[in-house]
Amino acid sequence: MSTYYNVSMTEVQDVVKSIKNIYSLKINNGLIVNAEGVRRSKFSAYSLCSPKARKLNMSFANSFQATLRFSTKQRDTFLFENHIDHSAINLEHCDWIFANSAENPLTNESLVKNVCMKIQCSQLELKVEKEMIKPSKEIVAKVKEALRHDNPYNELMTIFEIYGKFLPKKIILGHKIYRTTCLIVNESQPDINFKEEEWSAYFKTKEYDDILNQWKECIGSYGFNSSYLVSVDNKSIMRDEIEMWMKTCSESEYGSLKIIGWNELYPIYEMFEEPLCREIKSILGIIDQPGSFNIKEKVLFSGIIPVNVPPFSYRVNFPVCFESNNYQLFGKLVKQNGEPIDKVVIKFKSMDIYGFYVFVENFNTIEWVYIFNSLLLIYLIANIPINLNL
Repeated sequence: MSTYYNVSMTEVQDVVKSIKNIYSLKINNGLIVNAEGVRRSKFSAYSLCSPKARKLNMSFANSFQATLRFSTKQRDTFLFENHIDHSAINLEHCDWIFANSAENPLTNESLVKNVCMKIQCSQLELKVEKEMIKPSKEIVAKVKEALRHDNPYNELMTIFEIYGKFLPKKIILGHKIYRTTCLIVNESQPDINFKEEEWSAYFKTKEYDDILNQWKECIGSYGFNSSYLVSVDNKSIMRDEIEMWMKTCSESEYGSLKIIGWNELYPIYEMFEEPLCREIKSILGIIDQPGSFNIKEKVLFSGIIPVNVPPFSYRVNFPVCFESNNYQLFGKLVKQNGEPIDKVVIKFKSMDIYGFYVFVENFNTIEWVYIFNSLLLIYLIANIPINLNL
């Protein structure tokens, strides 16, 4: 059972100026995600004058919150260990980050029995809206160059491996100690009714003491040491030193704050202006505007054919010669504003290693005014296997 608390917040713009190491926190850098974890890129993805800041106003006792979570899915454990709230990422935004979905830790639903414990003091929230940032000239230039490449998909993914795949709208600063314990079950160990649950409570409450005791009993019954937790800068804090750690944290200045949480994450390609963002999404197979193909396959490249006058058949030649014609094609006829024309039929024929023919049928079902107003035929080549010579 989860417990939620409403905390009073006040806008404090001058607080950011008091954080001497604000830019050493690399808040302008994207988040790189791989099986090992989540880390900040070494390279800045955008420029930002100053983020908005909100300071938490609360008493010492209410500053520190303990949370115990029983995690049954590997994805949730991964998020906990990397300081990301389990609701911070839209699952629909996660499929593109790995070509092989089996390698994606953000969608890994493997069953586990993990006990996650944390005590944290959230002191400051930095808010970075999309409208406040401007992509760096370097990343814009690299993306545009990648889109002109014969294999834009691989080039774009290489860029995002360097600059990050996500950006956070909210960055939580404060102090935190935590620990994850992976329970190993065998016949000699007690059987507990393990299910997805979470408890939270503030310091100096009975519920707080109950959470620490429950954590100790749970992992202790499986033979694990419950005498310590670990800080975000990898320092061990013994259990009998926690209150002293809290006191030290409460007396520290803003310059000592650490990043203890990322929230409201969104794909890095969304920071680009609309035309460039749309082109990136089409290569990644993420097309959600009118006329969407609604596909998840890896997209090698896409194209647009103006449709002005008959005949309605066109030849498309590849920029490189494939070793196989084992690929997929998707096509739609749309108006200039992107609205699809679903009554027509798009057919692809003579698909070989050099290119293909596309035929547009059933034109008699639409108004001729559209035909002579520069309709567009959008096509995608997707699901390219590894035996193609690219």
